Amino acid sequence: MIIDSEIVEKYLAGDGIDKYKDKWYYKIDGIGYKMPNYNYENRKKVEKCYYALINELKDFVPCNVSIWDSIFPNWKRIIVNVKVNLIVGFPEPYDAVTEKDPDGITNIIFDMSQWAQYMDNNDIRDIACNLITHELCHVCIENIIPEIMCDTDDYIRKLDSATFNEGFAHLLSYEASDIDDVNWNEDKLKSVSEKSCNVMKKALSTRDKIEQDMYLKNAVCGSNYYDKFACMCGMFYLAKSYEEGGLKQLKEVFDRGYKGFAGRTVNNIAALN
Repeated sequence: MIIDSEIVEKYLAGDGIDKYKDKWYYKIDGIGYKMPNYNYENRKKVEKCYYALINELKDFVPCNVSIWDSIFPNWKRIIVNVKVNLIVGFPEPYDAVTEKDPDGITNIIFDMSQWAQYMDNNDIRDIACNLITHELCHVCIENIIPEIMCDTDDYIRKLDSATFNEGFAHLLSYEASDIDDVNWNEDKLKSVSEKSCNVMKKALSTRDKIEQDMYLKNAVCGSNYYDKFACMCGMFYLAKSYEEGGLKQLKEVFDRGYKGFAGRTVNNIAALN
C-alpha cells in the first residue's frame, strides 16, 4: 500500500489544512470539507490513532484472513498499489471511504479525527484492524467484480450491489473478531436482523422514486451502525451461510455474485430468528 499522510501530519504539527480543501476527496458527493477541531486534546487523540494505524498498515493481516484467502485468493497482490490517504477534515460520520481518484486509482481515505471519537471505549488497535479490513474488503470485491461499481439507474441493482458489497465488508470486519467467535444468534443481533429484514422488504417493494432514494441512502449510511439495513441484511445472510456450510458455502455465495442478492437476504435471513 502507498501511504500519504501529509494532511494529518500538518494537522498534528498545528498547521492549518484549509489549503487542502480542494483535494478531490473533499469534493466527493455528499461529503465535503469541514474544518477540524485543532485543540490540543483532540490532536493528541488523533496522534495516537495515526500511529496505531501506521503500525497496522505496515504488516497488515486482515480480520478473518482464512476467509480472505478463500474468496480473495490474490488479495495481497490486489492491495499492493492501493493508495491510503490519512487526513482530517471530513464531516461525521465519514471515518473511512473507498473511492477512485480522477486518474482511476483506488484510494482509501481515513479521517483520523473521526477515529479519535472511538478511543474512549475501544482498543485503537481493534478499530484500526476493523476499518482497514472493511475498506480493503471493498477494494478486493471491486477488483474481482468491477461491474459492481458501474453507474446505473436501476434501483434494484443499486440495492443488490450495496447489500453484497457492504454485507461482506461488515461480516469480515465485525468487531475485529474472528467469525467463529461471534454469537450470531444472540438476542441483540436477532433483533437487528429482523428489523433490517423488514426494512429491506419495504425497500424492495417500493416503486416511488423519492422513497427509493431514501432507502438507498439509509441502506449504507447512518450514525448508528446497526441502522444500516442493507449492511445488516447482507452480513446476517452471509453469517447464516457460513454457519450452514463454512468457507465452501461462503465462497459459493460470493461466486454467485451480487445480482438478486438483496432479495435472497430477505428470503433466507428469517432462519436466524
